[in-house]
Amino acid sequence: MFYIIFLILSWIVWFIWADKSRFQEIFPVSLFAVCIAGIADVITYHYPLWDYNGSTNPIIPDISDNLGIYLVVTYLFIQWLPEKKTFFNLFRYFFIWTAITISIE
Repeated sequence: MFYIIFLILSWIVWFIWADKSRFQEIFPVSLFAVCIAGIADVITYHYPLWDYNGSTNPIIPDISDNLGIYLVVTYLFIQWLPEKKTFFNLFRYFFIWTAITISIE
């Protein structure tokens, strides 16, 4: 249930804050991120680095993460990249996104 809620919330966030005029520019990169996440899921399924006993069907959390969080977060991350790409601006941008994702985890 937790994963379904995050899937729905992430798509609500996308519908509210995504710049849909840049869809053709950003969406392919988001799909690439989903593919990489799916490959990582398959690898860690066959060679587990940890064990999660909360769900009997691991495919549901994986799909909801890949189609919700990874797709939407990648889209928004790229959309809001600073226009002036100095080292300090990019460092601050990556630091803020990292701090937010670590606090959510």
